[in-house]
Amino acid sequence: MSCPSGFFYRTACITLFSFAEISLISGIASMPSSTSFATGLGTILDMDRDASGNIYVLTDAGGSSVDTITKLDSSGAVVSAFGTSGVANVMSGATNVSAARAIGYANSALWVTHADSSLDVENGNKRLILQFNATTGLPLTGCQFQING
Repeated sequence: MSCPSGFFYRTACITLFSFAEISLISGIASMPSSTSFATGLGTILDMDRDASGNIYVLTDAGGSSVDTITKLDSSGAVVSAFGTSGVANVMSGATNVSAARAIGYANSALWVTHADSSLDVENGNKRLILQFNATTGLPLTGCQFQING
C-alpha cells in the first residue's frame, strides 16, 4: 500500500515542530458557524477537512483510553453513520491506539499518525500510518514509513 502524496510533508511537519507551533485549524477552509461542535469531545489533537466540507476531529481520550475520530458535516452536526454514532476508535487491528498525533484526509481515506512504538514493524524500523474509511470509520490497511532517529 502506498501512502498518498503530500501526506508525509504533513507528518514531517507534525514531527519536526512542537505541538504549540501548529495551528489546529490550519488546512480547514471554513469552520462551522456554530461553536457547539466541540461540545463533549476530549482534547482535540488535530482536524482535517474533505472536499465536501466534512470535518474529521482527532481526539485524545486521555490516559490509556483509545483515541477517537469524530466526523462532522459542513454545518458542524455529527455524522451518525460514521463509526458508532459519529465516533470511530483509533485502532490497528484489534489494538486500541492511545498515542494518536495527527489526522489527514487524502485519496478518500483518513490517515492517522501515532507514537505507539508497540505497533512498529520490521524490528522497530518502520511505523504504520493508520488508514480509515472516511465514510464508515472502519480501519483499513495502513502504510509504513521508515523511522529516522
